[in-house]
Amino acid sequence: EYYKISDLTRDACIFEEAKNVRLKVGIIDLSTLGKIEVTGPDTVEFLNRIYTGRFDEVKVGMTRYGLMCDESGVVVDDGIIGRLADEVFNLTTTTSGSDAIYKSMSRSIMEWGLDVAVTNLTSHFLAMNIAGPLARDVLQPVTDIDLSEEAFPYLALREGAVAGVPARVSRAGFVSKLGYEIHLPADGG
Repeated sequence: EYYKISDLTRDACIFEEAKNVRLKVGIIDLSTLGKIEVTGPDTVEFLNRIYTGRFDEVKVGMTRYGLMCDESGVVVDDGIIGRLADEVFNLTTTTSGSDAIYKSMSRSIMEWGLDVAVTNLTSHFLAMNIAGPLARDVLQPVTDIDLSEEAFPYLALREGAVAGVPARVSRAGFVSKLGYEIHLPADGG
């Protein structure tokens, strides 16, 4: 899909959209991404077992990209893992994998006997990404979160309000050096 611009061809319209995000700002709906919260005393051990990276050193208020493989080393999912508190992590999963990942996580917790709880929040939160050189300029007037480089560095995660709605905001750059992934309660969209 694309936004039609006057008499431009489909390819030209898509090029203009991409150019606008690279030079100015763009927004995309990410609500279909899976959203899972993991809590409990064994959360870090659990994440270390299911993702390829280590999560011991992820500080509260920071994120890390996670790659999930099955027992044979085949990639089954990926997403952003953010630490909200010592024993609380917020994970995103691929759109098509959220239910299967949630079930797999639940099964692994039982098999390994870990003190961890997983909650599938996919339908409870909507998400969007605002990206491009002007992303901070667009978002700052509608949030109480300090978006300055010093207060909100790359890969940081913050909680605050966006347009008066409680939100979780991470700084991620998938299409631009500057981007924010915003998660809001579904009724706050």
